[in-house]
Amino acid sequence: MASIEILIDDNVMTTCAVELTKNALKYNYRDKLKDKSSLVYIVDIIGCTVDDTGDESTPKVFVNIIAYRIRRSKRKKKSIKLVFCKHSTREANIEEAIDWKHTILSLNYGNVYNNNISIKSKPLLFIVNPKSGKGRALKIFEHYVKPLLKESDTHFETHITDRANHAMELMRDMDDIARYRAIVVVSGDGLLYEVVNGLTKRSDTLSDGKIPVTLGIIPGGSGNGLAHAVNQAFLNRVKSVDPIYDCTLHVTQGRPVPMDLVRVTTSLNTYYSFLSVGWGLMADIDIESERLRMIGEPRFTIWAVYRSLMLRKHRAKLSYLPADSPSSTVPALDTPVPSDWVTIDDLFVQIYSSFQSHISATAIFAPNATLDDGLIWLLFIRGNVSRKQVIQFLLALEKGKHPALPYISFLPVKAFRIEPYADVGKVTVDGELIESGPVQAEVVPRMASILTR
Repeated sequence: MASIEILIDDNVMTTCAVELTKNALKYNYRDKLKDKSSLVYIVDIIGCTVDDTGDESTPKVFVNIIAYRIRRSKRKKKSIKLVFCKHSTREANIEEAIDWKHTILSLNYGNVYNNNISIKSKPLLFIVNPKSGKGRALKIFEHYVKPLLKESDTHFETHITDRANHAMELMRDMDDIARYRAIVVVSGDGLLYEVVNGLTKRSDTLSDGKIPVTLGIIPGGSGNGLAHAVNQAFLNRVKSVDPIYDCTLHVTQGRPVPMDLVRVTTSLNTYYSFLSVGWGLMADIDIESERLRMIGEPRFTIWAVYRSLMLRKHRAKLSYLPADSPSSTVPALDTPVPSDWVTIDDLFVQIYSSFQSHISATAIFAPNATLDDGLIWLLFIRGNVSRKQVIQFLLALEKGKHPALPYISFLPVKAFRIEPYADVGKVTVDGELIESGPVQAEVVPRMASILTR
């Protein structure tokens, strides 16, 4: 424990007993003749810099710490300035201040941090869709994310999309993509879908089998499934009080962790998915609620009620390879499935799958899913359900309680195939409409990586 002068939130400077542990910066001080103590958790620290005043007349050197602590279910900024002046020379105080800075950052970043080579030497590339999330994505970036980037001393560049598939073209054709630490999307899941499918069309992806750059996500749309899945994974299933802040910390202070993708094949195209593949009820809700996009996420709830009352049922053949099968054989879409696949020929309300815990902020689809578990979580509802049961399912989805419903089939698989008997029923990949007809999905383990703490 060291005795250091501290300036808290630019108020009166006081001498404190300061202790730095692996979890927190603690400081004890006297206030109005009373001993008091406070702390800042390491995970709440977003910025730590050394400030050498350059004033030759004083040996004082400062370590500036910026944190956002949770207070009454909200994030509140806390500024702490540690004053180093016990040495007679400014050089010695600078050396001690730098040691404190390196220690704090190494605790914050874990093994990723290196004192000599900053992990932030490469810039982040932010791709923002200004029309996403009721037109709020750009405002979120400018007024919320950008100040946090500056406080965390993060180098970044920005690209604003101006048309459909702009991000896909950018990722496919960019020559110097290796100069970026990560590609970070500020939007809903639709823009990340463009980024992923642009990256998978690159020659360096096709040759290596891996996406050549790490991804990042900050929620700025009406559907923010992956952002909430990443937050929940870090917070051990405790709900984030500030998803935008937490996701910003993932990209400024996180490390790349592996993430599965799913290869989706139709008779015409191949797509790559990070979130979901659906046919039937929930796919219809995704697409048809677009007409209510300007109201944001409530559009899903409103259209879910409407579509449940006006229920559609379609006949199809569903085949899947169970997760516990020793086989990993996935045939071409135009050939029969092997005998170790399970096939169900029936009337369905929906067939839906996801590979993440969340498919939106208010829908916990697969509570036990992780980013790289090598599984597709498959859910299907047969046609013998009532409208009341469908509404009950959609309500249970909000808390992730739907797997317990007796009329729901929910199981982990390695791959699946949907073969509708007619060209009916919308098919979606990550909430984006693709062509109707037969579709097959299979896990590609750890094909991508994403920044998370």
